[in-house]
Amino acid sequence: MYQVLIADPDRASRDLLMQALSVDNCSIKAVCSGEEVLQEIAKKETDVLIVEVHLPDIPAWELVPQVREIASEVSIVAVTEDDCWEISRRVRVTNGPVFFYGLKPLNLREMQDVVRYAVQWRQRQGNQIESMLITAQ
Repeated sequence: MYQVLIADPDRASRDLLMQALSVDNCSIKAVCSGEEVLQEIAKKETDVLIVEVHLPDIPAWELVPQVREIASEVSIVAVTEDDCWEISRRVRVTNGPVFFYGLKPLNLREMQDVVRYAVQWRQRQGNQIESMLITAQ
């Protein structure tokens, strides 16, 4: 079982994502702010973070580096209604990388696939690191 953390100030968006992802074998938590994201990430239980770019207290382009500092292995999926190139670049490239950057309204089937792929990617990364450590010994 894997852990998904959804951070979105909009309750309807959170509920919709939670419902869509509940069909998979995952545990889902939802929060409203960047500060809550950092508290949850510090617990080292999150596999995938789905974060709205425009959180009320910390924008994603500032939050992503903080998440990476605490838990670099977390796969980050950024979502927004704002189709602005500059914001996309900030989030995806400058302070990323993020696993996926999606525009709302979200395709829920696509989001299910994105989360599955993010978990698989994370597991492969962990296996590669473990393999390198075993080889080095």
